[in-house]
Amino acid sequence: MRSFFLTIGIFCAIFYGGLLRAQILTNNGASVKTTSGAIVYVSGSVNNASGIYDNTGTTTITGNLTNGGTLRDSGTINLAGDWINNNIFTRYIGLVVMNGAAQNFSGLQTTTFNNLTIQGGNTKTVNIAEIVDGVMDFTSGIVSTTQTHLLTFTINGSWINGSSTSYVDGPAAKDFNSTTEFQYPIGKAGRFNTAGVKPNSATATTFRAEYFNTPYVNTVTVIAPLKNVSKFQYWNVDRTAGTSNAQVRLYWISGDYALPSYIANVNYLEVARWTGAAWTGEGNAGATGNYVAGNIISNVVTTWGLVPNEHFTLGSDTLINSLPVELDHFAAHQQGTHVRLDWLTRSEIQNLGFEIERRTETTEPALIQSWQTDTSLVAKSRYGASYATLDDPPGDGLYTYELYQRDHNGSRWHVASQTLLFRQIPESSPIALDIYPNPVTDHTQLRVGLQQDVASVQVELYDAAGRKVFDANAGSMSIGYHTYTLNGLDRFPTGRYTVVVNTGDHRMTKALIINR
Repeated sequence: MRSFFLTIGIFCAIFYGGLLRAQILTNNGASVKTTSGAIVYVSGSVNNASGIYDNTGTTTITGNLTNGGTLRDSGTINLAGDWINNNIFTRYIGLVVMNGAAQNFSGLQTTTFNNLTIQGGNTKTVNIAEIVDGVMDFTSGIVSTTQTHLLTFTINGSWINGSSTSYVDGPAAKDFNSTTEFQYPIGKAGRFNTAGVKPNSATATTFRAEYFNTPYVNTVTVIAPLKNVSKFQYWNVDRTAGTSNAQVRLYWISGDYALPSYIANVNYLEVARWTGAAWTGEGNAGATGNYVAGNIISNVVTTWGLVPNEHFTLGSDTLINSLPVELDHFAAHQQGTHVRLDWLTRSEIQNLGFEIERRTETTEPALIQSWQTDTSLVAKSRYGASYATLDDPPGDGLYTYELYQRDHNGSRWHVASQTLLFRQIPESSPIALDIYPNPVTDHTQLRVGLQQDVASVQVELYDAAGRKVFDANAGSMSIGYHTYTLNGLDRFPTGRYTVVVNTGDHRMTKALIINR
């Protein structure tokens, strides 16, 4: 059917099965009904200025839907534009699908939806409080809310299909009249980190929750036995109506804490709560998972309203759970006569910079590098960065390097450690060779220095005429200096000889005097 502009005056219009197409549909006071199986397709906007629009079939709108009269929905409304409700909307058993790009929930009246589906990606901005009494399907798209323009799930309301590309960015509320736990479809910046609330009574109560992918402003002040709290994220969970107390469940997902040391044991975790002056533990009534992903539920929280919005996060009563900067790797390897230390972070929260300590099996740790004296160790990006520095050990030996991170608030956190066997090596050539004693009577020692590992080292001895009089394989040698003993030299006549050390790629020669 050809599209046209359709304006309906004060009369009754019923659209039975079939397809009606229009570019703009305006209702100025009529009673309009689409029956089950009827399809209305509007390639533009619909303005139910007054009167009744009763949708029992399917209405698809590529523009905005503005309701100034009475809008009833027992069918499906597919909407690519804004939802603007200025008067009465009756949800019945209907479904509203927000399937456009950037869309808005607006108008003068709060809408209570039955079933609501979020599609089409992009952001759906809530500009007036909205309510879901059925199922909200997070297929694709972010729903942006505020504490004033809130999304609320009634006691019947639920949701499905939340993901890193579809969630509520902002607060969401839930009405309770039972002790059934509810998980909130909340997230931030591509992280779908839900939280759960489980009331301990059936008293009518409303709880609100919001997720933040940043640390709370204070991550240091804790009340014993709590030792530390997360420096990566926190949640607001508060009671906005009613008197029921509740347990709070917090989740962590892949990428939050990337190393086993961050959450070494979930049984030592606690749900931590900000009192207004410090973090206090609200207990661990059950924890599952590991450092990659899991959740923990608190004991029943019995005091609410200590601070606006009630801040919660992951805490630990032992330092084996560090919950710090997210580290990709920390490496130490010999580079010439130096030790090169490099590391890569994936995220840095409240980080000032890094410090490095060096110790041996017999010496105490000593600070050798600091962000305060080396600008290359100053924090670079909260999204992670690469770092590198060099150290000059005082001699051969086994060294352990400890990497620490310093917070803006002064806290110092151990991040990682590496142990390295260091050997001094020649700087000017691939092979260094010294002979002592020289001259010699029956034996001497060769001190061979290598800049890289060698699979096979050949030691040869030539007389003054250039004839090879000794040949031996000294085996493999690693980077650094090694000692090889030449025995049985008393069988050779007195004279000048040449010692050759051959690695296959490089040769080094040195004169040797045998004096018997």
